Amino acid sequence: LQVLLLRETIAARKGDIRAARAAIDRAVEKYPNNPMPFFRRAVLNRSDPALAQDVMKDLDQAIRLNPGMIDAWRLRVAVLVNDGRGEDE
Repeated sequence: LQVLLLRETIAARKGDIRAARAAIDRAVEKYPNNPMPFFRRAVLNRSDPALAQDVMKDLDQAIRLNPGMIDAWRLRVAVLVNDGRGEDE
């Protein structure tokens, strides 16, 4: 898991979003019971408005797997506020 997350980080910092997404998608596939790949994929995809629903699904899954994951809760609130739905949930 750590190697895949590092690959994602390095690719994203280099601006290679395609490689970053491939690495994080592989992490989600290999480790479906770990919340971190879902959270990291949400962070990576947050800047793409076309993926807004996917971001929320990933955050919801990360929270389902680890209800105490404060960073996932914070990002979920930030996404809702940015979408103008801060009081919805």
